[in-house]
Amino acid sequence: MNTDRITRPAPLREGDLIRVVSPSLPSMAYATRAVDLATDALAGLGWRCDFAENADEISDDGLSAGTPRQRADDLHDAFLDDRVAAVMSAVGGSTSYELLPHLDTELIRSHPKPFIGRSDNTYINAFLLQECGLVSYNGVAFLSQFGEPEQVPETLASTKAVLCGSAPVRFRTSATRTAGVRPWQQYARHEKDPLLRSRRAQDVWMRPGAARGRLVGGEVRIVADLLEKGSLTVRERVLWLDVGDDEPGYFDSAIGRITSALDGPPSALVVSDAPWRGFEGWCEEVEAALLRSPELAQGPVLVGGDCGHYQPAWLLPYGDVVTVGSREGIGYRYRSGQREEPWTA
Repeated sequence: MNTDRITRPAPLREGDLIRVVSPSLPSMAYATRAVDLATDALAGLGWRCDFAENADEISDDGLSAGTPRQRADDLHDAFLDDRVAAVMSAVGGSTSYELLPHLDTELIRSHPKPFIGRSDNTYINAFLLQECGLVSYNGVAFLSQFGEPEQVPETLASTKAVLCGSAPVRFRTSATRTAGVRPWQQYARHEKDPLLRSRRAQDVWMRPGAARGRLVGGEVRIVADLLEKGSLTVRERVLWLDVGDDEPGYFDSAIGRITSALDGPPSALVVSDAPWRGFEGWCEEVEAALLRSPELAQGPVLVGGDCGHYQPAWLLPYGDVVTVGSREGIGYRYRSGQREEPWTA
């Protein structure tokens, strides 16, 4: 951790402007209809949006929205622009990490505002926390969650509640969920099939109890990478793991890497559902992994929740304090008037 203080950005208000950036995939270049749908969805929540200069660029290899420098400049411009109240990623991908060497920590630290992303944008969330001492948000992105012909009410409600910070939030698991998210190429389709919420959502508390701590984590392989590089601290934090791939051995391998790189046990562990698996079988796989890695299960352990690569989606406060309990679930309260405080849970 390169700062001993943490800043909580101001909550959003009615009419605020959100700048949409593309830190990774170039989906904005192909998804005109989805952009319109997402713009309307944010308007329904009371916010306006505009778009970064390079948001619809396409890199030579087709994997990113421009060069790393262009994408980093867009992020800097969004933080510097006094008209912009928050910054939202268009979509995840695989190249957000390329921005990190180009990001100006002092510029961001001196212009704090909410950054909202998901999936591989976790590299940016972790950078903002570790290098800038800035709380951010993970779980939704402009196209991934809002570029749909039919909006998901639970996702809208979570996004509004967390970003506005007007009342305590209790993260409640929805009754049903999708079996994953759309491949990013589908955003290019002008008409998409409605989301099919075919899976009954379930929660299992593998270890009961109660804990609190600053929430960190993200997609499980990214968490492993961040820990191995010394770019994330999980000791006495609430560790959230998003399981976003059905590749055989993927979860077990990532858990092994995480355990080897741990700086200390987390205060609690939250593991997302893996909706391409039967839930009972998935719980058995998680339990087996925890028996091999008991350091991860020193506190309460939840499997489930709206915190994976599926809809509905919780918007989680990355780096802020949450409570976790087998009786009360997961809770969060934005504490207004405390813009800076020591880095303790």
